[in-house]
Amino acid sequence: GANCDLSSLFISFPLPYTLDRGREAGRPRKTMPPPAPGKKTFSFPALDIEVEPATAAGGAPALIVTLRGEIGMQGLEGFHRSLEDLLLEGHARLLLNFEGIRYMGSGGFGALLLLKSKTASRGGWLKICRLPSYLLKVMSAMGLERFFKTYPGPAEALNDPEDLPVPART
Repeated sequence: GANCDLSSLFISFPLPYTLDRGREAGRPRKTMPPPAPGKKTFSFPALDIEVEPATAAGGAPALIVTLRGEIGMQGLEGFHRSLEDLLLEGHARLLLNFEGIRYMGSGGFGALLLLKSKTASRGGWLKICRLPSYLLKVMSAMGLERFFKTYPGPAEALNDPEDLPVPART
């Protein structure tokens, strides 16, 4: 067999942050404040998730899911399980707020594609806001921007006029 050099298939992106290695150094992990009324929180070793109810364009119920930490080897299972639980509870409109994400690996992108498919099959949607610029570059390099519309913030995502029902022509 011929030797194949696969190194050209991998894309390297410099990350604009340093990983928080405080946990390994014995420093306590920063925790989220107690949730406000109507909000739920989930905490995992590398990821915190806060869920709050919202109203989308046209009055449809939605959830804003704010993510803080890393969706890597440690945070991926909690990320996937929490979002699956929201779907099982009957929520089909999810807005993922990435404002606190410092890192996301390829498994996180795979989970997003699966979640998008599941929300669509339930008549809902998956939207993304406040995605860090380095993750936008990764999405573009992977060709994923055609699957996900990203928004600068929750208000723009929830009030997207594309979500309003099209009036019937008479």
